[in-house]
Amino acid sequence: MALKPNKSRFSINNLSLKTRGVLLVFIPLSIQFLLSIVLAVFEVEAEAAERDQRHSFEILYEVSMIERKVYQLVMEIVVFTTFRRADSMAQMDRMRNELPQSFAGLDALVKDDAKQVQNVAEYKRTVSNFLTSVKGIQDALAEGDNMYAAVLAKRVRDQLYGASFLDKSYKIRFLEQERLGIEHKELYQRRGPIRFWIFFGLGLNTLAAVIGSVVFAADLTRRIAIIIANTEKLTMGKPMAAPMLAKDEIGKLDMVFHRMAGELDDAVKRETALVENAADVIFSIDSNLMFTSVSPAALGLWGYESEELLGKRLMSLIPKSSQEATSDFLMRVREESGSRSFDVPVLCQNGMAKDFVWNVHYSEGKKSYFCVAHDVTERRRMERAKQDFVNMVSHDIRTPLSSMKTFLEMVNHGVYGELSTAGKEKSKLVLGAAARLVMLVNDLLDIEKMESGNLVLKLRAVPVDQIVEGSIELVSGFAEQQGVRLESADLPAVMVYVDEDRIVQVLQNLLVNAVKFSPQGKAVTVSVSLTREGVRFAVKDRGPGIKEAFQGSLFERFTQVEGGDGKKRPGTGLGLAICREIVQKHGGKIGVDSQPGRGSEFWFEVARS
Repeated sequence: MALKPNKSRFSINNLSLKTRGVLLVFIPLSIQFLLSIVLAVFEVEAEAAERDQRHSFEILYEVSMIERKVYQLVMEIVVFTTFRRADSMAQMDRMRNELPQSFAGLDALVKDDAKQVQNVAEYKRTVSNFLTSVKGIQDALAEGDNMYAAVLAKRVRDQLYGASFLDKSYKIRFLEQERLGIEHKELYQRRGPIRFWIFFGLGLNTLAAVIGSVVFAADLTRRIAIIIANTEKLTMGKPMAAPMLAKDEIGKLDMVFHRMAGELDDAVKRETALVENAADVIFSIDSNLMFTSVSPAALGLWGYESEELLGKRLMSLIPKSSQEATSDFLMRVREESGSRSFDVPVLCQNGMAKDFVWNVHYSEGKKSYFCVAHDVTERRRMERAKQDFVNMVSHDIRTPLSSMKTFLEMVNHGVYGELSTAGKEKSKLVLGAAARLVMLVNDLLDIEKMESGNLVLKLRAVPVDQIVEGSIELVSGFAEQQGVRLESADLPAVMVYVDEDRIVQVLQNLLVNAVKFSPQGKAVTVSVSLTREGVRFAVKDRGPGIKEAFQGSLFERFTQVEGGDGKKRPGTGLGLAICREIVQKHGGKIGVDSQPGRGSEFWFEVARS
């Protein structure tokens, strides 16, 4: 038992090309996104370290500014005691008042750092004590007690350079400098991983894109190469590679290609079978008119084996009288492209010539003619016999019948003397029979002329009333004999573009039929109306109507349909067929509307002028 593939198993080849293309872009983008996240984390940490470093520098700056003001205050004391400058005393007052305010910035910077808050508080107390001593010097100097001021100045100097004062600022400095060292080291240490992740991410991203592109392109190229190779093998008739298992677009294309190849192989087999069993001779000839392939039907129709004709010149099978025409025909097919048909006689093995209709197609790519020869020998013989019959009817039957009809009409009119009553009755019967024979012959000749394409219409603009009145005049005598009235409704003043004689013939036939089926004393009405397509002529009788089952065959040849009363009327059965041919030749249409017991209305439409 054949194992069924595991449908749940994942395979990259089951993904569509679109999905694989998206993956080809998505994987490098994912790597780049992850790298961006890592770098963002490093950047946040670096910014935090840089912020801490900047904070430490700001604290050191504030401490330095306080120390600078302290030393400036001392310098002012020295200047005053030495030079007794009044402005120095004013500077001392200003700076002594500013120093406490200088701690506001430092307090704000260390407010979230408990250790530094304690250090700053101790430093602030030390500076406050220093300022108290400075105030005592100022008071002693103001009172003129220089000796005591000198003692206090020495004490202030000792206090300033003493371990207690320096230690308080040093604690603040040392802690921030220690932090700066750590932060600087951390920033330096972070540079290495940042560089590593940048280069690693870029390299991995590039490698993924290159590998993905190479694999995708290689797989695509490989499978397209397989399809191209299969195409070449198919053209050479060699077995193709097995179908791909992939379910993407390339795999589906390969599946469709294999299915098409199978169907093509079946079609070739069917075509070969058709060619080998065809009743017609199917063959090909090259541009030099040499046979390159011939179907087996050549043996039955031409008397030649297929192998016997290969490499043989075509003209050796064509009678000399037809060779030039055949050559010209093949040249036209080659120049005009497409397919053409032509009657070409063929000399068979027994020396007899048979008539064939050739359908020929020229292939520019293969520089060859592809031909199908259909035997029409019997058809041509029948056509010649038919033509001989038509000629015989036209000359050997119609002419004597017309002469007989004319003679009988003259006898009935007493040209050759009066006949007895019995003789007149007999002559009328014979005259009617002759008239029917002449009408039959004329109908046969009309039908033959239409079939052979020899019916030529003489189209011109004709008034509608002229056609209707002419038709009624031709049928009025027959209608009077039948006791039927002919009427015409109000006729529109329009022109139709027709062959007047032929349209009158159509309308005359329809009127004769209507009169035949109308009871005595009734009327047949001719009406004309305008339609979107043209002009509609209609002949309505008050007869028994036509059964619906018979209406579809009314316009067939030699068809005589029973009326609604079950009776047939005399006629050739060609009148309506001739009407249909004439109307269709005009590009119009013809039909009937009828119900048993309600009469019939025959109509036809032609183009307006």
